[in-house]
Formats: sequence, structure tokens, C-alpha cells
Amino acid sequence: MELAQRAHLSLLVHLAKVDDDFAVVEEDMIRNIAQDYGVTNEVIDELIDEPDEIEDLEAIVKDIDLKFRSIYDCIQMMLIDGIVHQKEISFCNMIAEKFGYSRDLIQYLTDHRYDSSEQVKRSAYEMGII
Repeated sequence: MELAQRAHLSLLVHLAKVDDDFAVVEEDMIRNIAQDYGVTNEVIDELIDEPDEIEDLEAIVKDIDLKFRSIYDCIQMMLIDGIVHQKEISFCNMIAEKFGYSRDLIQYLTDHRYDSSEQVKRSAYEMGII
């Protein structure tokens, strides 16, 4: 697993745990993304138990596509259990800022959560919010 992929997964674990309720659907989402990366269950179990720190997101920021996918996945994670907590919103806003995105992107992604990531990315780019 690449460093950027590991950072992406750790970011999602932190978000899933920020509201003190790590829902089964959140874990399933993380495991599905990890499977796409070819990560073993053992490694993902370790990341879920002890995710990497998120202070250094440089590996994600360097990869433009992964940077957008990461913020898109954060929004999906925030919404997946049907309950949006203020801590999750704050976390997503903090990540957006660290990635150099405006907070407008968080609202846009939330409003367009049912669209594919490529559709949303293209529309957000055309609107100038990414």
C-alpha cells in the first residue's frame, strides 16, 4: 500500500471515530476502499485500531485525484450512517482547508452526494470551487 493510500484510509478512520460512534456502515466503507487498494484485512484492522496521525497529509495533497477522492470520501463517510454530527462537519471543513479547498466545496459535495465523484469534480471545477 502506498503512503498516500494509507493516509487516505487513516483520514477516514479518524473521521469515522470523531463522533465517538464508529458505525458498522462506516467500517464497511473503509474496508471496501481498502480492498480496492489491495490492503489485507490484517493491515486494515491495525489501521482501524490505531490510524496514522493526520497532521501530515502531504502524500495526499501531492496527488490531485486522490486529494479530491479523499474529500469526496470524507463527505460520503460523514453522511453514510444517516446522522451528521457537528464534529464531522468541523473535521471535513478542517480537511478541506488543509487541502486548499474552500468550505464551499463541503456544502457543494454534501448537496450533490448522490452524484458520481467524477460528475461532482467536473462541476465543482467548472464553478471554480476547486
